[in-house]
Amino acid sequence: MLDKTGLNYSIDQAGQTPGDKKKSAAGSFFEKQYMQGVELMEKGEYSEAITLFDELVKRYPNTEEASIAELCIAELYFRNKSNDMALQIYQRIVEKYPHSHAAENARAGIEYLQSFDRFADEHVSPEIEARKRRGH
Repeated sequence: MLDKTGLNYSIDQAGQTPGDKKKSAAGSFFEKQYMQGVELMEKGEYSEAITLFDELVKRYPNTEEASIAELCIAELYFRNKSNDMALQIYQRIVEKYPHSHAAENARAGIEYLQSFDRFADEHVSPEIEARKRRGH
C-alpha cells in the first residue's frame, strides 16, 4: 500500500530493548497514525490527512517521526497542486532535519518544484497562445 504513494517510511524499532516500552508504544502509535494518514491520502481526503500528520508533528517535535509527517504534508500539498505550500514545507524540512531521510526527499522535491516552475515560466501552452491570438 505505501509503495503506491511513494511514502514508504516506517520507523525502525530494531535494537530496542524489552524494557524500552515507552519508546515502543510511541513508535506503534506513530505507525498507526501514519498508516491512517496514508489511507486518508489514498482516498483523496487530503485535508483530513494533513490534520492527522500535523498532529504527529506536534506530538513528536524535532524527531525523525516529525520529519516524516512533514514530508507527508508536503506531498499532500503537492498532490493538491499547492506547489508554493509544498515548497515551503520541503524547505522547512531541510532546515529543521538536514541529515534525515526526509530531508533527502525534500531536497529532491525542492529541485523538482523549482525546475517545474522554471519550465512553466518558459513554456506557454499552444492553447494559451491561440487564445491570445483570438484576443481572449
